[in-house]
Amino acid sequence: MKKLILFLIPLVFFLTACEEEFTLVSEVAEIQIVVEGHIEAVSEPETPLPAYVILTRTIPFRSVITAEEIAQLFVHDALVTVSDGDNTVELTEVCWEDIPDELKEVVVDLLPEGLDSIPVNVCLYLDSSFELIAEIGKSYDLVIEADGKRLTSSTTIPPHTLIDSLKFIPAPGDFGDEYFELRGYMSDPEEYADFYRYFTSTNGSLLSAAFSSVVDDKFFNGQSFEFPLARTNDKFETNFDNQEPPNPDNSRVSGLYNEGDEVIIKWLNIDAEHFSFWETLEFNIINQGPFGSYTRINSNIDGGVGIWGGQSASYYSITVE
Repeated sequence: MKKLILFLIPLVFFLTACEEEFTLVSEVAEIQIVVEGHIEAVSEPETPLPAYVILTRTIPFRSVITAEEIAQLFVHDALVTVSDGDNTVELTEVCWEDIPDELKEVVVDLLPEGLDSIPVNVCLYLDSSFELIAEIGKSYDLVIEADGKRLTSSTTIPPHTLIDSLKFIPAPGDFGDEYFELRGYMSDPEEYADFYRYFTSTNGSLLSAAFSSVVDDKFFNGQSFEFPLARTNDKFETNFDNQEPPNPDNSRVSGLYNEGDEVIIKWLNIDAEHFSFWETLEFNIINQGPFGSYTRINSNIDGGVGIWGGQSASYYSITVE
């Protein structure tokens, strides 16, 4: 015991002598540009999304976030170009405040019930004329010049694997006869690694991704398999005026569908870097709480942070019978 005490006393002095104030890295780090951009290929008769990029800036960890603060985060007057090796297209900056009032009314009509306006002047850069038609197998290079910086990235649109069929089955447990699970059936190609992501829309809500929306084919490469497609919550469905705790039997909480629901599935193939970004981001979101640990989010943006992701998509409509 005496030997242990003699060992611990100088150790305590050594540790206290080495103490220094802990400073969050994000409070002293250089402000970076954050990129979220996508380019999408779809099969006819679907209309693809135009290539688009959203540019914002990082903020200190302890910042107070308000609508005004968010509006100031958008990066304006940047030069943003996308190239497929043969053609280079400059993306046009479009902001909510620049849209004519008659078009704003159309957009607002498409918003979820209860959200009758857009509180922030959202800005993005997009290929408004669809000059660049995305194609499976092609690579697309992104170059951004903003705030005296040059950011670059590249992505590839992978081959697409269609869902073979969709089927609703009665929900397990005591949810009741009116609740259902959605199951998908598909055959995964064996020749290459596949990475998948999905969104759902129910009864006209916005397409929304789950908190765990991506998966790779490590465990089912080359196999035919069945998988769940849980209902995802529209981010605007929350009623902040209602302070009652959520009902555990509610389909929005459980990922189930109700009889009569009209459901749209957006099914994506994405490349490996695109998958890695969402996998680490979603893991970091889920792994919260007092005992959670921070996960560094993978990025494919050279000179900044974020994602420039190519994706091939298909859409499916089905009604719960």
